[in-house]
Amino acid sequence: MNVQRIAKAVLGTSITWGLVWSLLSIPSLIAMPWGSPLIDRSDIVWACLQSWMRAFGQGALFGAAFALLLLAVSSRVRSFDRLSGVVAGALGALGAVGVCALMLGSAFSLVNALIVAALGASSAITSVVIARRAPYAALPPQTNDPLRIPHA
Repeated sequence: MNVQRIAKAVLGTSITWGLVWSLLSIPSLIAMPWGSPLIDRSDIVWACLQSWMRAFGQGALFGAAFALLLLAVSSRVRSFDRLSGVVAGALGALGAVGVCALMLGSAFSLVNALIVAALGASSAITSVVIARRAPYAALPPQTNDPLRIPHA
């Protein structure tokens, strides 16, 4: 694989995970005190924007970590057909927990690890399931790509 394809794959996974994880900010947006006369609406809008950006940024970092871990094990796993859900989930959980531990430092706790691992694993498994469903014709031709899905 060349560097440009790797960068494109990591960036695509990162943006996709960022968008999906930004949906996690919706409950906090709903819980905002929109009708309160004591709080200025611009403060609420700014808080919503910060919440969305934080969730997107975390998801993007977790997605990039997952993509890099998937690249690291691509020599053992020759195609998405051989990539099990357990391995994909473990890579997603490991990537998410690793990045979260780096971000939080000493404030990282077991509760953080369990929540982020579950979300990372589910995001990774979903990503692999979607990638398996991609039509063969949509993939660019590449004969020595270790994650190329064989033609059925």
